[in-house]
Amino acid sequence: MVKAIRFCYLISIPIFLAVLSYYYALMPETVSVYFDANGLATYTVAKGNFFYACIGIFALTNGLIMLYRRLTKHAVDMSLIDFSEMNKTESNYHWFGGLSLMFNVCYILSIVFIGLYHSKEKFDITDYAALVYLGPIFIILWIFWFIYLQFTKK
Repeated sequence: MVKAIRFCYLISIPIFLAVLSYYYALMPETVSVYFDANGLATYTVAKGNFFYACIGIFALTNGLIMLYRRLTKHAVDMSLIDFSEMNKTESNYHWFGGLSLMFNVCYILSIVFIGLYHSKEKFDITDYAALVYLGPIFIILWIFWFIYLQFTKK
């Protein structure tokens, strides 16, 4: 499972960059990011600021998790690939790798939703509302996996 999580994480990086680049090219010069109860935009940002904010958040979260993993790598037996064979420190180390993946998936889905919302094509955006909920659901499920690991490890 550890290798599958690592592979998916490594694949999520170029997918994030490709999705961000694709939707950046399609976005209007101002991107609405906050709406009132009537659905009217109350806060907009420039297209370039949106792009750099996405890159910054992506780099910050992945960088912090990578920093944690680099600092704790010395205490982990990297030959173990099954969570059932790991102690608490090793499972936490690999869990944080999966957390990076979950954040990246959340970012990808959010960018797709925002890109579809601002698309020149007339999509019924309510058909894509699930994209907004999938990312946080994945993160919450990953947190429950962390809790499970904490109670089952010695």
